[in-house]
Amino acid sequence: MNSKLIIVSIVAVLVLVGAGIFFKKPAKNPSEFVPLPPVNQTIQPQGPEDAVRVFIQAISDKEVEKAVNMLTARAIADDAQKQAWGVQFAAFKKITLKKIEKSIENSYQVTLDVEMNPEAAGGPIPYYGYDNGENIRFIGVEKAGNEWKIQGIATGP
Repeated sequence: MNSKLIIVSIVAVLVLVGAGIFFKKPAKNPSEFVPLPPVNQTIQPQGPEDAVRVFIQAISDKEVEKAVNMLTARAIADDAQKQAWGVQFAAFKKITLKKIEKSIENSYQVTLDVEMNPEAAGGPIPYYGYDNGENIRFIGVEKAGNEWKIQGIATGP
């Protein structure tokens, strides 16, 4: 008798689960949902490592102006430097942060997965010194007022 009760209970649970799948409430109209803005557009970096992450994400998202504006005043002292950085950031077809490690004070060793636009081969340095695939770079950061800024990108610490 206990085995019949167990079987009936299992069947009842399966029927209820199945009914729940078939009779669940329809989803709300997608136009009613307000999408969340991308994190990198609304939240300022909260620390040096976060600044590096937001910076790489801005380049990945093709937000070149945002990435340029995350550089220190020394790195973008004039319009020519801003333009040069912007052209370089726009040359990335794909850039993904694979790994980040503290190197020295306010400097991070990052492993990037990169794909450069083919047109970047003719730049001042072919592909701006990046190879398609994994690249290791050191990104320095510094506090400027209340914001963390990128002070430079190098191949060594």
